[in-house]
Amino acid sequence: MKFSKGFISRKDLGWPASAAPLKTKKTLGVKVHYEGTRSPVRDHSYCKGYWSGIRNSHLANKAEGYSDVAYSLAVCRHGYVMEGRGVGYRTGANGNQTLNANHDSVVVLYGTNDSAVSAEVVQGLKEAIQYLRTGGSGTEIKGHRDGYPTLCPGDPLYAYVKNGKLNPDLKDDDDVTPADINKIADAVVDRLLSADKFTAPKDAADYSDDPKNPRHYWTGRSVFADLVTRVRSIDKKLK
Repeated sequence: MKFSKGFISRKDLGWPASAAPLKTKKTLGVKVHYEGTRSPVRDHSYCKGYWSGIRNSHLANKAEGYSDVAYSLAVCRHGYVMEGRGVGYRTGANGNQTLNANHDSVVVLYGTNDSAVSAEVVQGLKEAIQYLRTGGSGTEIKGHRDGYPTLCPGDPLYAYVKNGKLNPDLKDDDDVTPADINKIADAVVDRLLSADKFTAPKDAADYSDDPKNPRHYWTGRSVFADLVTRVRSIDKKLK
């Protein structure tokens, strides 16, 4: 699949294949995370090394016993998607074995100092979620705090989890084409012209006094057709 900013693989990062356990079932979806501490704001050239630093800190955490970086994927603050454990591997970030088996994970390299979510990050998250779906992730999009006592992924990101705008199936306004607009317009006109029927006036051009006859009733379409007939009749008389 295509990524707006780019996809940085484990190979690009100089990492070996993940030693994390493989998933034994399809997950219900994805949980969104953030760092939970202050996160440095720097240009993108810093992001690969920063992400590798997070992996190194996880591997050094003997108490948790991580086999790899905990997250399935990461999205940097510039919107690039970076591989973590990757597709097909069980995450280690959601809180316990059951939660890890139920959802994959994407961490945004945002911290407690980030009070807004950029359009680049939203797009990167949508692409990361879509990428995980190609590997068997379900359609749920939740926050780390859903089912686990934590403030993660922070209120700004969690607002996007809740409003549905991280759903990769949701089109952006810029993705609506002229053809889409024409289809919508046609559907609206058809709905208006096919409105609930009501009794037609007796002077209608094709009126029938038989209630069983469709011409006994009007719809929006009938009103429009009768109006055209009347206008033509008036125009003919004026000529």
